[in-house]
Amino acid sequence: MREDQGQDLAERLLEDAELRRQFRDSPVEVVEGAGLELSDEQREKLEGEDWDDVDDYDFNSRFEGTAWMAWW
Repeated sequence: MREDQGQDLAERLLEDAELRRQFRDSPVEVVEGAGLELSDEQREKLEGEDWDDVDDYDFNSRFEGTAWMAWW
């Protein structure tokens, strides 16, 4: 995965409420749909998180700046 691809997706997630909703429903599908390849470990980590419990403020704090790198 290229770092700029991950950053682009993180920015889109912060700006687009519909994309965040889709991500909450199916994070692996959204990430891979953006052209990013995930390892099995990354898939498990994304699927193991209860994204419904993450409000928009916390969601933003996880994906702003370089924090997004912890997820993929």
